[in-house]
Amino acid sequence: MQNRHAIAVWTVCVLWLFGSAPSAVAERQELTLANGDRYDGEVIDGVLEGFGRYTWADGKRYEGNFSAGKRQGFGSLTWPNGDRYQGDFTDNQIQGRGVFLWANGDRYEGSFVANRRSGQGVMQWRGGQRYEGTFEAGLMSGQGEYHWSDGTSYKGTFVQDRRSGLGILSYADASVFTGFFLGDRRHGMGVEQRNNSPLSLQRWQEDVLQESQAIVTDPQCRAEDADGAWMVKADDCINGLAHGDGYAVTLTGAYIVEVGRWILGQRIAGERIGLPQPPASPKEVTVPPITSKPTAAATNG
Repeated sequence: MQNRHAIAVWTVCVLWLFGSAPSAVAERQELTLANGDRYDGEVIDGVLEGFGRYTWADGKRYEGNFSAGKRQGFGSLTWPNGDRYQGDFTDNQIQGRGVFLWANGDRYEGSFVANRRSGQGVMQWRGGQRYEGTFEAGLMSGQGEYHWSDGTSYKGTFVQDRRSGLGILSYADASVFTGFFLGDRRHGMGVEQRNNSPLSLQRWQEDVLQESQAIVTDPQCRAEDADGAWMVKADDCINGLAHGDGYAVTLTGAYIVEVGRWILGQRIAGERIGLPQPPASPKEVTVPPITSKPTAAATNG
């Protein structure tokens, strides 16, 4: 008998050490809190654990997984106004991959961090606009592509919901402007393409065209390097070669130098900037503002 008792005790100890001892079992419970919130789902030792449905007194509802009393894993959260999120949760917050549907018809699918769109995602507005790219703290920031319902599109850099940096602005008629943007406006140098027309080198200031000239070879002011032939607008030309301070663009429109210096056709100073290359040919149109901006999802709670 003593040996049998010892074996039994030893067996229980081994099972406990290696995690095979009986664990707490989830029970389904229906709970009503003093503040009017209700819960219907799995509970372990008085803690929300497993699958359940939580309804706040104001009408907001969550259906999905819980861990240690918090929304954790996959679930769906619906607000009284009709907004809805379905996707990943971490520590009660919307975090990971998911889909947010606004009651007005707007839709976002992608990555979230701390209840905000962050990382790669696709935002679609009920008016037909669409953005695919990077978000940061709920705003379009980084590289992305924005499409308007009229066929206009912009592909390039965004900073806090605005086109800022290098980008390509394309129109439905195949007109294309490739260059610099600042605060949602063309600002700085760029190259325009139009159907059946030579490329144009342009300079813009806050979306107002300051200068435009056809990109053509000037035999009286030549400059060439590994990038090919350049059109240089310099202080002087000596023996048919660009000489002095100025700006330039390759005949292909692929590279520009906003401020440079040349000595007898050789560039000795100035940053060579590569422009993103558009797919095809273009037409002058007013740049449409981004009238429908994404707003941070009301995802607190």
